[in-house]
Amino acid sequence: MSARDEILALSGSAYILGSWQTPTSAQYGAVQIKNPAASGVAALVDQITLSIPAGLVRSIRRYDTDLATDVGAGLNVDIGGANAKCHVRQETNATLNGSIITRSFDAAGGTLVHDFKRPLVLSPGQGIMLVCETVNNGVFAVYEWREVTA
Repeated sequence: MSARDEILALSGSAYILGSWQTPTSAQYGAVQIKNPAASGVAALVDQITLSIPAGLVRSIRRYDTDLATDVGAGLNVDIGGANAKCHVRQETNATLNGSIITRSFDAAGGTLVHDFKRPLVLSPGQGIMLVCETVNNGVFAVYEWREVTA
């Protein structure tokens, strides 16, 4: 962790939250981090811990429309600090939505920690989501991010 990251965490500007989207017949599962349009912050997404079943393709996609279920605002890593402006959301959908940022295949399955070399920056109104590109499969994602004044 860099000195700047430590300062942001200690100042109450670092957050974490995840969710599990259960499998649904003939539907793609997705878990999203969304920066609301009126948030006044930019979200710097540093890491996604993700899991889908073995042998399937997963993708991280840009998608600015709110997913149906609001899991909640990110939890402050400074325990007791204020919650984040950004929310984690989830849903299943019969369509693969969004624009692909990255796509990967994992023959073994399990959990993968995706650390971005540089954070993905979500301006107000923007979102990204993790999607399993095979229907009838669940998706697990935990997002870690920081928020700075936009």
